[in-house]
Amino acid sequence: MSSAASPASPPHRSAAEKPRLPFIIALPAVASLIILWHHFALYPPLRGWAAPIAGQVLDGFEVHARATQVFFVIGGYVLARSLSHRQWDLRQVGTFVAQRYCRLGLPYLAVVALIIPIYLLAGDTLPESVVGSPASLPQVLAHLFFVQDLLEYEQLSAGLWFVCINFQLGLMYVAMLWLRDVFAASHNKKGPDVVGWIGWALSIYSLFYFNLNAEMDGWGLYFFPYFFTGIIIHRSLAGATGKLEFCLYEAVLAEAMVF
Repeated sequence: MSSAASPASPPHRSAAEKPRLPFIIALPAVASLIILWHHFALYPPLRGWAAPIAGQVLDGFEVHARATQVFFVIGGYVLARSLSHRQWDLRQVGTFVAQRYCRLGLPYLAVVALIIPIYLLAGDTLPESVVGSPASLPQVLAHLFFVQDLLEYEQLSAGLWFVCINFQLGLMYVAMLWLRDVFAASHNKKGPDVVGWIGWALSIYSLFYFNLNAEMDGWGLYFFPYFFTGIIIHRSLAGATGKLEFCLYEAVLAEAMVF
């Protein structure tokens, strides 16, 4: 990310000097284990093998072991913590997109490359509910550009959708930061709170309309309210908006759950 930083950014610090965030590290680790058990309980043949011993436990994990939102909240906080202080222009946005694709895409593409031959080998021994339909060239190409859900292709693996959503959310946030700096430059001073206004508007629209349709879960906007929660937390801790905005946003989330 360093190439996207403004000249006014603080000097690079060594790993030993960087502040450690053990809670931020531990929380997704716990969430990962919860999601692992959820998938264990959800998919054959693992569930079938374990059902005679722990059937009721697996039922509980299948219904209640959902923690994906944790990653979106932390992702919003971490991106806001690392990107919000920078000045953004189109060149820096382009650099961020390329770096983001490499950071998320290279491990993702490695998984895709491993999955395809596994499917070919296991297709005759495991049910289609496990391995899915044979992969097609358009399906693989859609995966390369993170748009398989948007184009309604079947996922090659259950977890790949998360990388696509994470990529979309990162682009949305950087676009908001770029608009913030465009407005600031046009006013020759600190511009309006573009991130706050756009973030609040998108979150309310998503909570009360967009994400009520489960078929839209291939779009980043579906999960944006959780991602923006992390941004709100950072804004509150950084003193940009104080605790009032955080309390108001949590009240909106509670109202959305009731709604």
